[in-house]
Amino acid sequence: MAKKVTVVRKSSSTTSTTARRRDVSFALDGVAYEIDLSTANAASCARPRDLGRARPQGDPQPLVRAQRRVSIGPDPAAVRAWAKSNGVTVSERGRIPPASIEQFTTAGN
Repeated sequence: MAKKVTVVRKSSSTTSTTARRRDVSFALDGVAYEIDLSTANAASCARPRDLGRARPQGDPQPLVRAQRRVSIGPDPAAVRAWAKSNGVTVSERGRIPPASIEQFTTAGN
């Protein structure tokens, strides 16, 4: 989407007025705006009276919750203990080979 920005600055003969100005960003009805205000007016905009009833918007994308994996099959700790006692080589961490799980279940566990 194209964005058109028009910046108009008025300055008096003194630089002190431009030094006491601040850009304030805000959004209303889904449209973002930016306005150049004096320090005093910018401070009053930072504390709107209805802020207690407002809620922060945050990320506009919908929240996607992490899905939990459902364990299907025997307990990995039990398979590792069985494998260790029966001389089957299985790593202490990570995925257990399907052949080791099949041996475990065939043994009646």
